Amino acid sequence: MILVCCYTNTWAQLVTVDKNWNPVPVFFEDFNYNPSRYFDTVTWRDKPDTIWKACLFNEATHYGEEFQVYRPQNAIFATDSTIRLMAQFSDSVIKNYKIPPNGHYDSMLHQLHYYSGAITAIDTFQYGYFEAKCKLPLDTGSFPAFWLNNSRMIDSVYDCYEEIDIFEYSYRWYKDREDSVRTRSFCGTVWFRDVNDPIQLAHQAFNDTLPLSLPDLSNWHTYGLEWSPKRAIFYFDNQIMGELYGDFIPHHLYLNLLINYAIDPSVWRPDSTLVQSVFPNEMNIDFVKVHKLKCDCESLVTIQNNLELSSFDYKVKKKITLGGGVFPVTLQSGTKTYFRATDEITLSNNFEAVTGCELDIILHPCPE
Repeated sequence: MILVCCYTNTWAQLVTVDKNWNPVPVFFEDFNYNPSRYFDTVTWRDKPDTIWKACLFNEATHYGEEFQVYRPQNAIFATDSTIRLMAQFSDSVIKNYKIPPNGHYDSMLHQLHYYSGAITAIDTFQYGYFEAKCKLPLDTGSFPAFWLNNSRMIDSVYDCYEEIDIFEYSYRWYKDREDSVRTRSFCGTVWFRDVNDPIQLAHQAFNDTLPLSLPDLSNWHTYGLEWSPKRAIFYFDNQIMGELYGDFIPHHLYLNLLINYAIDPSVWRPDSTLVQSVFPNEMNIDFVKVHKLKCDCESLVTIQNNLELSSFDYKVKKKITLGGGVFPVTLQSGTKTYFRATDEITLSNNFEAVTGCELDIILHPCPE
């Protein structure tokens, strides 16, 4: 038997290479232009499709942490079959603003000087491969994000909060230096809190300081996440940027899918004036999609020859045994193979791998 080191292919699209994923998305939005599609200013839902809400959850602000008010007219279905989340500067502080149904006014109201756009999918999700293709605004104060979030309240107390930030981008001033250095930050993070651990924990997958021209995030790029039990793997243009594994990965709740263009505190310059000249500015989204793993989590499967390997039904199994028969089970050079199981994957006698193949062995609980 030849043992092969297991690793993940980092350059090819996950759903294409890992056959355990259903290639047909459970959620897909390409914003194909329809001149009659718009966000209703009463319901804040898009019509006629009712796929999105033009807010964060049901809120027009973000609890006093940011400087924008979201409104439906700033989430625009564009003629180029994208959606534009547009941020605009307001000369006066925005105090009287509309809220969506079941929304609340910001109890921490402060210097709200910008209108902007946000979208939240009406569907919620637990586990999957999430991907969006976006162009980002890159100026100081811009804080675009693609993320998943939900919370649960019992007797007016939050007993569970779960969040995965697929990406957050910011371009911040730092006032602790005389030259007021600006730094671009790009990160993905998992947040988790429940009744057994009331302290909110942040587990950072990656947090890179980016040179101003590398990469040019104002061009189209794809941002992805594999969220499966005890796994969160972050992708940028199909390259792995960060990986997290453990019980802290969200698993209690179905999460909302959100994309928003926030304005963060760095919009205040070191001289205490607001950035105005770069607005209006916008975040563009070409598509959003969600794929699910195929599951057969009670099956025990043994692959004892190459014919059985070629006809293997790629799904999350309970146990998989490779080899053990009279004939070899061979992974050929140039192939990429992913096996997923909940309990065990065994490499037995007569299993072999030719130099140049790739094998990824993944164990995690059933994602159903």
